[in-house]
Amino acid sequence: MYKVIVDPACNFYYSSYYINGLIKYFGKNLIFSSKLFKNLNYTSETHIFAFVIINGKDARKFVIDFADAPNIENEFHNWCDVYGKVNYRAGFGYTNKVVACAPNFAMKVWNKPFAGTMAFFNYLKCFNRTVGSKMYISRYLMTCKRKNEVKNDVISLSNYIFFISTFWKGQEKTNRLRASFIRACKSISLIEFEGGLLPDSEVDKEYLDVLISASIDYNLYYNKIRQSSVVFNTPAYHLCHGWKLPEFLGMGKAIISTQFVNELPIPLIHGENIYFVSDKIEDIKHAIEELTNNHTLRTKLENGALEYYNKYNSPFNAIRLLISHEISI
Repeated sequence: MYKVIVDPACNFYYSSYYINGLIKYFGKNLIFSSKLFKNLNYTSETHIFAFVIINGKDARKFVIDFADAPNIENEFHNWCDVYGKVNYRAGFGYTNKVVACAPNFAMKVWNKPFAGTMAFFNYLKCFNRTVGSKMYISRYLMTCKRKNEVKNDVISLSNYIFFISTFWKGQEKTNRLRASFIRACKSISLIEFEGGLLPDSEVDKEYLDVLISASIDYNLYYNKIRQSSVVFNTPAYHLCHGWKLPEFLGMGKAIISTQFVNELPIPLIHGENIYFVSDKIEDIKHAIEELTNNHTLRTKLENGALEYYNKYNSPFNAIRLLISHEISI
């Protein structure tokens, strides 16, 4: 009988994807306890999820690092047997214990009353190793606003494209590519485009034509994405795999994407489950026109994206792939 011990000091909001995966994989054999993690310390900037899988006398220690940057946390690296790195960058000089891990997004784990209860008791188990109580508990409650799974039960519209993303100050390449996609969509007369960039700070004048002033409710955002004919992905903050990529895969969307900087555990294939483009706006526009006009190719990409997610990137399979590096189950 396998038993899974989870470090309660983790950032629950960002770890929720993998906690869901552990629950789906191991059932209710999940325990939050600081006993095995007392030497691991967290700050508000620690983006790490640590857990231990116990089988009889055998115990294996795992870390999932979902920080945007490709570097690793030495304290956690030295502690674990397997270090799953979401933003795994080839040639970065990792040790053999560092492996690529499937990207994540925040998910609902429990209903609000139960999440609040778990937050209270888990905080008591780790209050001297983690952030303050207000931030800690809010991370649990924020997951209740998310979906507990993504769905692909809406047929996309051929001439409608929805895209909203953040303008990140200092992330010039990401901002430029997102703006290029928006401008390409707006330049196609047959496309009904909705969306733009939400500024996180003061915005350069060259982006004023693609800005929107108000954020959107998550449920409305989610439903509009499902209706969108195509979606756009590009490496996000610090060129990381953003939340959009696994969300789009799980929704079974036809994904137009610029090339990745970081690796995935299993590569995506152009023309099968994703449509890769160069950074040029002309190439982005061509991809939009091709996929909105070619229903057969768009459907192939939609089915391929969903198949990839279900095999390799769902919470269950993200955990399955990670633990396969140490444990054969």
